[in-house]
Amino acid sequence: MFNRGNLAAVAIFVVSMGLFSYAYYRDEAPPWLLKMTSGVAYTSSAVLNTIGVPTEVTPQPQRQARLPSYTIHGQRAAVDIAIDCNGFWAFAIFIASVLAVPSTWKAKLWGIGLGVPTLWVINTVRVVSLYFIAIYIPSIFEEVHLYVWQFLIIAAAFVLLMAWSEYFAKPADA
Repeated sequence: MFNRGNLAAVAIFVVSMGLFSYAYYRDEAPPWLLKMTSGVAYTSSAVLNTIGVPTEVTPQPQRQARLPSYTIHGQRAAVDIAIDCNGFWAFAIFIASVLAVPSTWKAKLWGIGLGVPTLWVINTVRVVSLYFIAIYIPSIFEEVHLYVWQFLIIAAAFVLLMAWSEYFAKPADA
């Protein structure tokens, strides 16, 4: 049932997710996680501005050391991007999974190098769509934010992992 390769993959995944969890749940969020949160807000605002929806981003005071947020606001809506809403877990699951799949380091780097920007684009689509939902159908905003998009972003990470493992990942000893 479990051979050494399978056990090693599970161990790598668990350790990687443990490290991501440690970084995420520390009393004070690490700078790269804060930059990720602001990056999501500024990227999404830039896309909205590019498609003709004027917005700007305003950093919000930290309620606690680990909970900064950024508000994307325009004339008709405002959407907060908090550290809990930046797509971090989809990125973490994807990276930990790529590291766990038996393959060469070159394939792993290609997987992460292509998968992370792809997830970033999907996450930007998520935030932009939520901005439009806040304008046009605010009554479903919470449901779409909490249930639909959380599922879709995690599903996207798994689809990217499956595509990478099918077409690019080769066992390290092959």
